[in-house]
Amino acid sequence: MQDIFSILTERRIQEAIARGDCKNLPGAGKPLKIEGYYFLPQKLRAACTVLKNSGYLDQTSKVDDYAPSSPTLK
Repeated sequence: MQDIFSILTERRIQEAIARGDCKNLPGAGKPLKIEGYYFLPQKLRAACTVLKNSGYLDQTSKVDDYAPSSPTLK
């Protein structure tokens, strides 16, 4: 079951689409470039953020180089 925030958000998005507010947006039809730790399990996101902010995780390093591939972290 969705919470009230999700319902209202979805309703506003649908209204904007119906009005045509979402036409001709920059980047329309192009793949999204998703950066960050969204692909990591939630337990590791905070840890990676702390490591990055403290300087232990290099800005140019890929987080997936540090992420274990263990299925127990799901």
